[in-house]
Amino acid sequence: MSRELLLFLGGFTAWRLGLLLGLGMLTGGQEFTDDTSLHFWLMTHPGYPLFPAEGVPKVIAAGAYPPLLGLLEAIPAYGFAWLPAFYRIRLTFLAYEIIAAAFFFGALKQLVADRRSRRLALLLMALVPVGWMTTVFMAQDESIGAAFVAATLYLASMGRWRAAALTASLGIVAGKIFLGLPMLAVLLWAPATKRSAAIVAGGLPVVAIYGV
Repeated sequence: MSRELLLFLGGFTAWRLGLLLGLGMLTGGQEFTDDTSLHFWLMTHPGYPLFPAEGVPKVIAAGAYPPLLGLLEAIPAYGFAWLPAFYRIRLTFLAYEIIAAAFFFGALKQLVADRRSRRLALLLMALVPVGWMTTVFMAQDESIGAAFVAATLYLASMGRWRAAALTASLGIVAGKIFLGLPMLAVLLWAPATKRSAAIVAGGLPVVAIYGV
């Protein structure tokens, strides 16, 4: 891991944590959004819907969330179990935003030669409200989808077409259905000699999960 990446992730994380602590002080750690109860249910039932569960909220039972979202939310949430719920859920989604930032950094290194342009893009990622509003303020799961998008872009920029298609496909079943668009882009972008293997890799998670 390069020094430049460590500095970026350190600054990015410190900025987000500062916002989170400020928000916690303003609200007294009291929840003000409606969706957190649904995500806490998913975190405590990571096997649903692949395994039956009782007391499923109507929104979740209607298929509003992808099948493996609860599992991905539960993994970092377990490490923050000792914290109050207000901070636990926001740090869970912040963890994925940091992962997205790391992959975005890697993709920029591959795709943008000018260092100044790369730094500007990273600064904008840190400052644009759509990022910190979704994770720190509203505690939404969009950062999980963002992590898959960034990872897909990074792998594609490295010419790892099968891995990129597989990652985008995993994003469909664990992050957001819109990850189908990055997967389509990977399949169109891949060289003709690599496309068949990428199609197979991209189709496996979707068929395996939605075919159950």
